[in-house]
Order: sequence, then structure tokens, then C-alpha cells
Amino acid sequence: MDTKRLLHSIGATTFILCYDVFKNNYASKTRNELATMLPARNPNLRSNDPNNSLPRIASFAIQLFRDDDPVAALELCTKSTRLNPELVAMAQQLLTREKFWANVKDDLSPMDSRPAPTPIINDTSTQNPAPAPRTQISTFAYKRNPKVVAAVLKRANGKCECCGAPAPFIRRGGPMDGQPYLEVHHKQWLVEGGPDTVNNAVALCPNCHCNEHHGDRHYF
Repeated sequence: MDTKRLLHSIGATTFILCYDVFKNNYASKTRNELATMLPARNPNLRSNDPNNSLPRIASFAIQLFRDDDPVAALELCTKSTRLNPELVAMAQQLLTREKFWANVKDDLSPMDSRPAPTPIINDTSTQNPAPAPRTQISTFAYKRNPKVVAAVLKRANGKCECCGAPAPFIRRGGPMDGQPYLEVHHKQWLVEGGPDTVNNAVALCPNCHCNEHHGDRHYF
């Protein structure tokens, strides 16, 4: 099945709104596990759908990310005349992000398979003296309870609750001036329906927090 047909099977709206769910979990989750995560990102989907369509949608998404080209699907969404402008803008935002990181990954390819590098100081491709003007980007975020954040940071007492190391630095400026820098992470992500509670949150150093979201070894 080609990209266009897979996208149609998933539904462009579902694909865009749930892109990160599919991308970050298709290899580690079963289709039924993915199906339970979808309504949290896209409220129009219902887990009690009498046609049991969510596992089927998840199956098409897994196939798209495993065997086909999700970036090509994003490009199809940006060219769609049927989607509302907000969804097209979201697809464009995702596409821009994917292309950016693809370029970064390409530049990190093994050096023995690439031409001898030009010294960075003289390489104009690494210079960006006149960045493009800022653009406004719309996104969605959950409103978190500051009391939960405060309680978790107090419990951590300046040490990462994963690796146990002290906070890497002390905050400077702003209302948190002088406090150890730790980041509050939800063990069950809010986007997956996790609660914003002290028991579901941990204070992590930036390294452990990034690992939880982007690494291959998860501890929570």
C-alpha cells in the first residue's frame, strides 16, 4: 500500500493530530496499545467506537512508519485543499521540523563515508548571519498545576530522581532564581492521559529528561 492510500486509511486529521504518538511509539507499542493512546491527543476519536476502528487506524499508522514514508504523508497534508488551514499549518510545522532534523542527522553521518570536511571557520554552509524573521507558531499545551511542580521539586531536594546526580546548575534570574535546575517529567505522559499529580511526576536533570523523551532506555 502506498503512502497516499495509507494516509487515507488513517485519516489526514488523525495523522496530523497524532503524529508524535505514531512516530514515538510505533516500534515499541502494539496496535491495541497505540489505539488506547489516540483519544488523548485527538478528542474526536473515541476508544469505545462500536466499529473498533482505532486498532485498525493504529495498524495503518504502524505500516506507514515502518514500511513507507511519513514525511511524504506530511507533504501530502500540506498540499491538501480539504483540510482546514489550522491543520495544514500544523502539518507544515511538523514537516519543517522533520526536514530540519534530517539535515542535522545527515551532517552527523560517519566521516569516512563523506568528503573531507571544509574547516568550519571557512565553511559558509554552517553560517547563518541573517536568520529569517521570526514566525508565529501555534501549538497545544496542557495547563499544569504549579503546586505539583513545587511539591516534586521539594521532594527531589536538588537531586535528579533518576540518576541521583545533583542539579547541573543553579537558576539565575526570574522567580526561580537561586533554585537547583531540575525538570518535572510525567511518568505517564499527559498526552497519553496521565494525571498531573505528584505521584505521577519526577524531577529529572536535563540529560535524564531528554532520555525519557528521545532515548532508547526509559526508567519511568
